[in-house]
Amino acid sequence: MRMWLRGWLVAGTSVALAAGGAPAGAVVTPDHGPTAGGTVISLSVPGGRLVSLSAGEEHSLALDDLGRVYSWGNGSLGQLGNGQADLQATPTAIEAVGVLSGRGITQISAGAYHSLALDDEGKVYAWGQGASGQLGNGQTGTELSPVAVDASGVLSGKTITQIAAGREHSLALDDEGRVYAWGRGASGQLGNGQTGTELSPVAVDASGALSGKTITQIATDSTMSMALDDEGRVYTWGDHEMLGIDTGQAENVPIPVAVDTSGVLSGKTITQIAAGRGHSLALDDEGMVYAWGWGGPGQLGTGQDESHRIPVAVDTSGVLSGKTITQIAAGTYHSLALDDAGRIYGWGWGGSGQLGTGQEGGYLSPVAVDTSGAMAGATITQIAAGSYHSLALDEDESRAYAWGAGRYGRLGDGQVQSHPSPVAVNLPSPMLMQVFFGDVEAASVTPVAPGALQVTSPPHPSGLVDIRVLGNGAELISFPDGFAFGTSPAVTLHPADATGDTAAVVILTAAANADEAPAASWQRLEDGHWVTVLDDVSATTENLTTTTTLTTTIPDADSAATYRAVFTNPLGEAITATATLSQASVVAPELEPAPEPSPGESGMPGESGESGESGESGESGESGEGQDLPTTGASLLYWLTLAATALALGAGLTLAAKRQRTGTEAD
Repeated sequence: MRMWLRGWLVAGTSVALAAGGAPAGAVVTPDHGPTAGGTVISLSVPGGRLVSLSAGEEHSLALDDLGRVYSWGNGSLGQLGNGQADLQATPTAIEAVGVLSGRGITQISAGAYHSLALDDEGKVYAWGQGASGQLGNGQTGTELSPVAVDASGVLSGKTITQIAAGREHSLALDDEGRVYAWGRGASGQLGNGQTGTELSPVAVDASGALSGKTITQIATDSTMSMALDDEGRVYTWGDHEMLGIDTGQAENVPIPVAVDTSGVLSGKTITQIAAGRGHSLALDDEGMVYAWGWGGPGQLGTGQDESHRIPVAVDTSGVLSGKTITQIAAGTYHSLALDDAGRIYGWGWGGSGQLGTGQEGGYLSPVAVDTSGAMAGATITQIAAGSYHSLALDEDESRAYAWGAGRYGRLGDGQVQSHPSPVAVNLPSPMLMQVFFGDVEAASVTPVAPGALQVTSPPHPSGLVDIRVLGNGAELISFPDGFAFGTSPAVTLHPADATGDTAAVVILTAAANADEAPAASWQRLEDGHWVTVLDDVSATTENLTTTTTLTTTIPDADSAATYRAVFTNPLGEAITATATLSQASVVAPELEPAPEPSPGESGMPGESGESGESGESGESGESGEGQDLPTTGASLLYWLTLAATALALGAGLTLAAKRQRTGTEAD
């Protein structure tokens, strides 16, 4: 199934992704489903969602979440980075070739006539005008395509985390909070204690105000540079008119100094800074804005057209009353602010419509940017101020807006006319989106939001498959092993223990089911290891359940055999409980007791041989009445033998007596 999705695709170019497939933020939910297909999947696809904008003198830049850079406006000095020195009235992609091949760009900054980009490995690239060394490549020529900033000197081994492009110089911040600069330094804007030009990066002086400080943010424009530390303090260097200090002297400062905090900044924690043409802005952690520098056209927002060497508060008595500002931007003689509800305000010079009020005129205090037209209903997440134009980004909807001077096509609406109210940036044509599960195309693909697809899985054999997302036939991203078709096996019948005589035949049975019927095998435990049994094994499948049997025999009396069944499919395995086969235990037979004797039959026979008599006198054995002796299997024989012996003894005694009497009589 194919579906058109508005996004940013470069025809004929491929997107280079880091090893491992999908970039950060890419999500598949759920990530499994039946082999029959029909699972509705939410696919978060970083493939066209705009994440950043930057406005220069006469050109603009945009960055998407796949690390691709787009440019439009005046490219006569190569600032568009597209290999041409021409004008582009709509966004075009900078090809990921040359030094950008395989790089994922994470940050962009548009200067007056040059541009900077930062990749995900902390490397910096530049293009455009380089006459003052602002490209940082050790040269002074113009570059129509990106070149690498020289990393053989102070940047050797450094990981850059932030960049800022000024009019004729550039700044970079590393992951340890140190600042570097290159380009024109006539006003001391490089901060290295010198006022010369540097064709390659140099370190900003950290022996004075920056000693022991960790810088977290940088900003620059024409002849001044700014830095913010992790404790919310601001530092500046360069043109003395914009430093935020009052030295009483007209000398530029080529090393960082701390901005005055004795006035409105007393006790404030600054969270954001911005540098414009002749003025500076700062935002505190309570959403209040401060400004200093030249105030002629009203860019300080105080309600006056006066300049201030030290910070003053921007007027909050009008449209900013009760508002919490979350972002600031400074352009050429105008300023912008964004509040926490996504609404934009502007002040200063507005002769080209750059304040976005619907009128071409300036304001000394903040006014609201018009939201009745193209931006109706939009929630703005980012702003940028150029020389005579402004930009805004609705990141949730991946829509960009522009207003102000339209010459050279810098508004990106396909025109070269100025607009005093926001217009939509003319994004590239929608992409034809396709999603594949392995080699099988999705049953349906439905865009539900920028960078978000709703996809229906197709029928597919069980197992893990890659998900590939294509735009206009070119692969945008992939999710290795992104979806599991089917379920792993589950045992439904375990084999049972068995006993019997040696060599008796036993049939063990086990069963398991899964979304796709699993394969079965049997194993026997031998010397502590499981060994697969190959003979006398069978298996049948019905209703996705596999039933398997093993025919075997009872082992010898001095041993036992232990077996188990194993069920597998592409998603996993299930192992049954063990079954042990052994000899039946030898149990002594239980002897049945002799019948109970009748009354009078349990006495010991008397000498006379008559039953029922006991005792020497031959009298009745009354002493045994009610006390019959227990009879066992051997007692009867014992008493019979004893009786026979007694009879024989009695007969012998009688015969001897007779002989004695006969002998006497003869005498």
